[in-house]
Amino acid sequence: MRSASSAPRERRPAQGLWGLVDQRATKTNDIAGRADPRLVAAIRAELDAQTHASTGTRERLMRRVVAALTAEHGEGAVPVPGRSAFYELIAALSVGRHSFGSATTRRSLANRPGAPLDCRRTQRLRDRPK
Repeated sequence: MRSASSAPRERRPAQGLWGLVDQRATKTNDIAGRADPRLVAAIRAELDAQTHASTGTRERLMRRVVAALTAEHGEGAVPVPGRSAFYELIAALSVGRHSFGSATTRRSLANRPGAPLDCRRTQRLRDRPK
């Protein structure tokens, strides 16, 4: 039986010092999970299109996204999850947008100016080692 501490030692020859680092802390968590990037892009585009439209339903959004994907990529080219998983994906992508809430709140949030540029933060991100 292999001990819990032997896994990093086994990665050491292939990955160098990086193999000893606890990799769990470095993983990024994508809100879209394992969803197809084309599906995520279509949902975000439709959420953006709904900003100044009347408040719709998740079912309407789902129908429009599936229609857009079919028109752009063809029937069945992009895997679409089931209804409950689709709704969870919509909920994750629409956080803070009020896409299915009050139209006045949604529109006023969309009209806010962007965040000011923080030169110090931009420089740190640009100069960090790759």
